[in-house]
Amino acid sequence: MESLQGLHPSFRPERWVPYESQRAALLAELKPMAALKSKHPQAEASIEQALQKHSLTDDSAGYLPLDAQKADPADWVVIVERASGQPRAFLPLDGW
Repeated sequence: MESLQGLHPSFRPERWVPYESQRAALLAELKPMAALKSKHPQAEASIEQALQKHSLTDDSAGYLPLDAQKADPADWVVIVERASGQPRAFLPLDGW
């Protein structure tokens, strides 16, 4: 019924799972920071600033594309710390 009201299925609590149960899969999918910098050379300074803010390096972090359909811009990336699997920063860049 929520879908008919315009709510995406991911907003249904019965579909939620503990983050920890997905950590290994998330880490396996992380893309290298060098790829993001190569794709967006004009944003290298903001990428570096996000990494430095959280004491991360290209080797200690990775990224995943994030689809934020109702945001402007719609394409974002989440920067994830490889050691913990925790999201550390979000940037409005196309990571696809």
